[in-house]
Amino acid sequence: MGETRSTETTARTGEGEVEEPRAGPVLPWRAVGVTAAVLVALAVRFLFLPYKSGDYVDYVHPWIDFIDQHGGLRALKYKFSNYNVPYLYVLACVNQLPVSPLVGIKLVSCVCEAFTALFAYRIIRMRHPSGPLPLIGALLVALLPTVILNGSAWGQAESLYAVFVLGGLHYLLRRQNWLGCAFFGIALAVKLQAVFVFPALLLLVLLKRVPLRTLSAIPGAYLLLSLPALAVGASPRDVFLIYLDQASYSDSFSVTAPSVHQFFDPVTSGTARGLWTLLTLAAVVTVLAVLTARRTRPTDQLALVAGLFFALLVPFLLPGMHERYFYLADVLSVVVLFRLPWGPWSAVPVLVQCASFFSYLPFLLMPYRARDALNDPSVADRYGYIEPITAVKEAVGRSPGLLDRMLEPVIDFRVLALVMFLAVLGALAALRGVASRGR
Repeated sequence: MGETRSTETTARTGEGEVEEPRAGPVLPWRAVGVTAAVLVALAVRFLFLPYKSGDYVDYVHPWIDFIDQHGGLRALKYKFSNYNVPYLYVLACVNQLPVSPLVGIKLVSCVCEAFTALFAYRIIRMRHPSGPLPLIGALLVALLPTVILNGSAWGQAESLYAVFVLGGLHYLLRRQNWLGCAFFGIALAVKLQAVFVFPALLLLVLLKRVPLRTLSAIPGAYLLLSLPALAVGASPRDVFLIYLDQASYSDSFSVTAPSVHQFFDPVTSGTARGLWTLLTLAAVVTVLAVLTARRTRPTDQLALVAGLFFALLVPFLLPGMHERYFYLADVLSVVVLFRLPWGPWSAVPVLVQCASFFSYLPFLLMPYRARDALNDPSVADRYGYIEPITAVKEAVGRSPGLLDRMLEPVIDFRVLALVMFLAVLGALAALRGVASRGR
């Protein structure tokens, strides 16, 4: 790493890591491999484009219709969605594309996935300025089953905030703290689940790696993104308190998430939810206090591993989580895998992906289970994999008790929760190791 190379220039950080090299010529075999991987990633996504998820049919498409019928962005003065306004801006733009809304919203997800992979590449390249590892890591991020299914199959919004979280981490590692915090603010404005990695940012502030004043960029970015909606007449209460409404949306401990709550009664009281939320907060504060008291050196590795650990710990403990809320952990586990020396903790990405993927699977199998449960091939033959929600609704209409059977896990959710717990422990071990080396 200390050699002088004619094909690259180097800039050294305080940790002695090479950052932002100028890449040398790409070998033909590598170009062929990258091209093949990209084509596979695109082909798999293309296959899923016609798929209509329940969330798209019941929520996203009606929201797009409402926007279309009420004057585009002017529709934001009404409260018709439980998502924050930046996502509604995206839906308004999708409505103007020369493609169907279904394809449009999935194309937005695919673009964000591409930039997420790009940020993963740049973060890994700061550690490995030459060789194939940055490309391999970026391609693995793009090819993760849960990343593909989340955007191309379900049309969900996880990639729309994950890209800004990865971007925020990238700019923080480059010491561009204002820009990094602004990216975190954009991620928060897009979706609340971005806060899962905010404890890692707070750790960098406590360890004096990131100046406290730069945190003002987070509410600044949030406010800036809210201005168009406020300008057309949206209620400030609806804009700034939307996440409080979301927090009360579900009464269950776990919404098909491989979390600790799979071991408890699926229905809980508000008091119990509050206690588990406080427990999660206490766990986060304890880890931050220990790392701060030990005067851990705020290295790049610490920032990334802390981000992964909190992206696992918080949704594992919080009540009311969905399976897709581990999306950040899915992506960050791959990035960290290529940033740290490999060891026992390196099984974390496999554990996370297995637990997440098998949590997704029941939803993909629902139309076929509807057909089999009713012994009626026409249910799937007429709708098949293209419109599974229609098939499911028809089946449930005939047999109201059928829904639970159609959502039965392929692997028991308690087993998946145990796998995710092992991933949490593995990330904790990696965090402890990085913190010890940085003292």
